[in-house]
Amino acid sequence: MLGLTQFVFTTACACHDVSKANEWAMFFEYGDKDLLRDVFVGFESLRNSVTLIGDYLDQWIALRIQAALPLSPPEIDEYRMTWVCIGVDSDIIDAICEQLQLRFVDGRLLVCETSFAAEEDLFSRIRGIMLTAFSFRRFSETRWASVGSSAQGVVAGLMLGLSDLVQYILNDPASSKYFLRGWSRLSGDRLEFVVVQSLVTRVSDGLLLELMKDSRVLLREDELQDVIQDELSWLSSLPLSVYSCFGGLVELSGQALRHRCIRAGLVIKAFVQFRIFDCTKQLPYCMARGDRAELRQNLDMLRAGRRHHGAAGGTQGRHS
Repeated sequence: MLGLTQFVFTTACACHDVSKANEWAMFFEYGDKDLLRDVFVGFESLRNSVTLIGDYLDQWIALRIQAALPLSPPEIDEYRMTWVCIGVDSDIIDAICEQLQLRFVDGRLLVCETSFAAEEDLFSRIRGIMLTAFSFRRFSETRWASVGSSAQGVVAGLMLGLSDLVQYILNDPASSKYFLRGWSRLSGDRLEFVVVQSLVTRVSDGLLLELMKDSRVLLREDELQDVIQDELSWLSSLPLSVYSCFGGLVELSGQALRHRCIRAGLVIKAFVQFRIFDCTKQLPYCMARGDRAELRQNLDMLRAGRRHHGAAGGTQGRHS
């Protein structure tokens, strides 16, 4: 008798569907099947060259460092926002944006003149900050959940002059180029992909984090819908100046970058809506929704053998 009171259904994994949504969004923008392979090679070249980069970092800093006038409070707030966007730890953000005001502009590594004069061991501190910011994480071509965090680490490096540093190393005839030459794969639309992904990943990551805490989609549907909408609102509310800062890394206007990021975010939302949330309105999952009157209607519909209008065309329920 107990078996008659229970319904058991097998469903797809909601977390995998969210990861797939990110993949669809990015391939909607960059329909190149070889793109991710080039990005993967570029990232791995950096990961395998961390020791080499560290060996050259001190001399590169010495050649590029320059004291600069302090940023104004509004400029500091805007600069801080760009670092928050790519998920850097707050302690590193404080050091970069407020204490040192460290940034790479027109081939120079600029440091606030106040810190330039007051710091006793300035080079060592800059080195430590940069190596921490250069977070070259591994990602898998088949697991898109890790692509965003990997892209954010590379974008953090670009903001502190990573491209110039890599080129400086490659220009040295004595340097080992076995791994680092793979960096050349990250150019043009490949590098643009990395910048867009570093921002758009927040839409899918926010939903993934909630699902990993509690994956009961039927119970938390409204809450999960709010999460993805909040992340989209955040993406669309970023100032154009922030998009321009990131766009400058890849010779893309702030308006163009904003358009691509928001469009990719909307594709993620639409994919999640189709693969996850729409399924909750179909039999048998809709039977677990609503108040007592709605549940009675669901039972009547099931008894009559009718299908919910959203189930037409062979769409299958997926999530419980």
